[in-house]
Amino acid sequence: MAVLRSKRRRKILLLAVAVLLIVYYLFHISGYSLSARGALRHSFPPSDGAPLYIKSFGDYSVGITGEGKQQTAKLIYKKWGFLYQVRSSAALYNPGDKEPMGITWLAHLANEREYNVLLAAKVENPAIHIVRFSHEGDLADSYIEVKVENGYAVTYQRLPIAKAGNFVFRGLNDEGKVLAEVKA
Repeated sequence: MAVLRSKRRRKILLLAVAVLLIVYYLFHISGYSLSARGALRHSFPPSDGAPLYIKSFGDYSVGITGEGKQQTAKLIYKKWGFLYQVRSSAALYNPGDKEPMGITWLAHLANEREYNVLLAAKVENPAIHIVRFSHEGDLADSYIEVKVENGYAVTYQRLPIAKAGNFVFRGLNDEGKVLAEVKA
């Protein structure tokens, strides 16, 4: 009788270990993690350090990773309320060493009339407190303003197709004066 219990326990233990290994393997291959930070850590380009900045937008979050001028904005999707996966990323482009902002944007088609758009800026000038994401020409009157937090201004929004591109990033002080302008 004791031998049967021992064999049964051994089978249950082996089955549990096999299930754990399969679950771990599937998580690793699929890119899913149990936290946004874990998803960032396992994404490309890899980042060994802690995320520099994370901001949530419903089921999506934007995380900034990297070091120095090599920083990346990554779009993180939350599935079923507890699984996180990086869906896309874009490098923060700094047009020159003396530029006051590093910028990036990316867009995914949401439906036949709209795009989901990620806009991000790394602000180097401490006098810039607001970043205005806008356009040139006919669309210049429509814009999105985001407060700078910990040196970053990030938003993730749905925009009409006509307004999902040709962005101009403007850094403003508290009085609304434009201190920097970078065209994407």
